[in-house]
Amino acid sequence: MIDKPWESLKRQAERLREKSALLMEGLGGQYQTGEIWHRLDLALQRAERLSDAARPMHVVLMGGTGVGKSALFNALVQKPNASPESHLRACTRMPHVAVHPQEAPLIEFPPEYQVVPFEKQGLVVCDTPDLDSILRQHRQTTQKLLEKADLVVWITDPDKRANFAIHQQIRQWASRAHWLFVMNKIDLHQQDKEAIREDFESRLREIGFTPQQDNLFLLSARQVEQYDFPRFRELLFAPRSAEERLLLRGDVFLRYLLHATEPELLQELEALIQTLEEQATALTARLEEAFVAALNRQELKEAFQRVLSEALWRHLALERGLFLMKLPVWLRHRWGMLLLGYQLSRLTMRGPHLFGLLGAGLSTALLAIQGILPVQKIVEALGGDFPRQLELVRKDAERVLEDYGLEKLAPLREPEPPPTQVPTAPSGWGEWVWEKLRRWLLQQTDPHSLSLVNNAVERTAEKVCKEMFKGFWGRLLLGLANLLPTGMCAWILYRLGNAWWAEQYLPWQFYAMAMGLLAGCFFLGYCLIVARAYGWIGTITPQESLRQYLRAEDFCPEKSPLEPISQVEEQLRQFRDQMHQLRKNAQQLVSQQEKLLRLGATLPGGK
Repeated sequence: MIDKPWESLKRQAERLREKSALLMEGLGGQYQTGEIWHRLDLALQRAERLSDAARPMHVVLMGGTGVGKSALFNALVQKPNASPESHLRACTRMPHVAVHPQEAPLIEFPPEYQVVPFEKQGLVVCDTPDLDSILRQHRQTTQKLLEKADLVVWITDPDKRANFAIHQQIRQWASRAHWLFVMNKIDLHQQDKEAIREDFESRLREIGFTPQQDNLFLLSARQVEQYDFPRFRELLFAPRSAEERLLLRGDVFLRYLLHATEPELLQELEALIQTLEEQATALTARLEEAFVAALNRQELKEAFQRVLSEALWRHLALERGLFLMKLPVWLRHRWGMLLLGYQLSRLTMRGPHLFGLLGAGLSTALLAIQGILPVQKIVEALGGDFPRQLELVRKDAERVLEDYGLEKLAPLREPEPPPTQVPTAPSGWGEWVWEKLRRWLLQQTDPHSLSLVNNAVERTAEKVCKEMFKGFWGRLLLGLANLLPTGMCAWILYRLGNAWWAEQYLPWQFYAMAMGLLAGCFFLGYCLIVARAYGWIGTITPQESLRQYLRAEDFCPEKSPLEPISQVEEQLRQFRDQMHQLRKNAQQLVSQQEKLLRLGATLPGGK
């Protein structure tokens, strides 16, 4: 059973492999997506071996031509000529695998590999073809064995320790394995032994390793009881429990993950994301420029202020902090609807007549002028050249994706339903006629754009309603507006109370005068609120309001012309971020296990 941290990383790697496969298909293998998929697949192949605790540790001997790999293999298994030897040419054509007979069924090697019986359990030793062979098949065989290795033994000799081709191969595999370094044939250079050691250590440091006594050995396969051979054999054949072997394989799996998530692999994707961001910024600027040009039209400004005025009165009618002034504000908001409802009620009760029909018609026209036609004018003002600019930007966005081979990553999406319409008038005759009139007048208007404009106006009106009476001057004006009606109501109540106490009846002229004075006080307070409201409305422009709540892309018939670029950019960003997170998690686990696992050399942090 895989240990829990490894299982979590395996699931993350599986998801990333699936995403990399989709990216590889969509991008045609460009931008290193094919290499990323291949490395993740190799890492997951390593993960499959974590579930088999009984699997022996695989040790692979690798090196160039004539360095004595086969001689070292024969010395380790203590069987002369178990693997053919030659110091002049490539002699090992097929790998030789030393394995205990009871563990042979547990290993996965092709039948053409030469199996050598071996007395040590828990260990498989592989002698490989030369890594610098001129035959491509030999190199490929060795690379496949390296992919199965838990521990790699790099073998060289004093004459070939500077082999550039081998060094390049070591650099490619350095981050994925645990290593032991063997300088063979040291008996032929006894007088230069220390100089050779220093030079070998220097070359290992250039690659990134830290050569130490427990990973670097100077020996001779011909003299197995001298030099570092006994120490090398003891380290390699030391008994290891199944848990220790599992820990080693788990660490190799983590290093394969680090290899698959190297930052260098994401550099091309990073550059692509940056390019898409720059292109999207340039296209957005073009959209905003066209949007601002549409909002600067004079007829739109006038219509916007009229619609905002009606919306503001609607919000003020719902405001609780107006006290007595809520009555005239409510009447201002409802007067057109009340008048229309009154006219229709008279027509219903008394039957149709000329003056009633004229009154209802005028009330209906007033409603249309106040709340419907201005909205329609705003939406129409966003027509003209603006839709043409939207289409041009859409085509340019598609062309950007085609230029970078990204068009397959931008799936089509169904248009989203329009936003919910704002609430209208209360129930009754007025609302019924208002709704019918609204549908008739706006039947040729795009409902999506209409909803966007309505919502933006409503949000602006709500904001103005909250800000109107804040601060010193706002509170002072509201207090003055309520002062006169409050004082007049107090005076009327005082007179009525005195009359009742004196058991007197006030004449009807008093009531008429009181109602007139009270109406006048309400009117004066209402005038103060009107002045405050229209003062605020006059300072608000369509550019300031609509651009605060709307974007140019919102008025696209189906979807934003920039949405394909945004979708592709988001996919690439998510993939990049998940790769970074997987690498971070793997590095943390490697750091924890480095204290528990002391076998061979590794690159620090899986670099």
